[in-house]
Amino acid sequence: MSTVPVQVLCSRNTTPWSFGRVLAEEIGMEAPRGNLNLHLLEIELARKITRSPRPIFVDQANYLQERSLGTLCFLWEKRHIPIVLVGTKTLFDNFYQSKLTEDVRGQLTSRIALHYLLPELTKVETESIIRHALGEEATDEMIEQIHQVTGGNFRSVDMIIPRILELEQRNRQRLADGAIKMDEIIKVAAARLMI
Repeated sequence: MSTVPVQVLCSRNTTPWSFGRVLAEEIGMEAPRGNLNLHLLEIELARKITRSPRPIFVDQANYLQERSLGTLCFLWEKRHIPIVLVGTKTLFDNFYQSKLTEDVRGQLTSRIALHYLLPELTKVETESIIRHALGEEATDEMIEQIHQVTGGNFRSVDMIIPRILELEQRNRQRLADGAIKMDEIIKVAAARLMI
């Protein structure tokens, strides 16, 4: 039987206290109410994780504040569980180029086993994703246009596909009649992206 990792999705509004509460809920603790000391919550989190160790995955970790990162450091020290932080390049900058004090930066970076900055998709990678999603309908021209309008950004490529499919479905007859062309569908789908 495999262990399901703890998964936390952060936002710009994630505070150290809300992060601790979400972690508590995700590892199966009753979420604390009231004004409990954050360090006492960390101790309870560490106890629970010690009894039932699970990796922690934090998405959009670039939104974490210094104290939330400190909570993760504390949990790692207590149990040495795998912790994976996923975020934008800002996350990397927070660790290596931020205004954190040298002591805090040292505490954080000493626990990093690996970091990997993902580059934009190559045209071949974009093509693979588009051909998988659109099948035989994906022409070389469509792939080129999609790669150009998304700049090879994976999230944009991933988000444009359902929009293209939706617009294609809505305009099936107009496409068949030649009233509109697929490149126009892609342009409209791309206009909805926030690139």
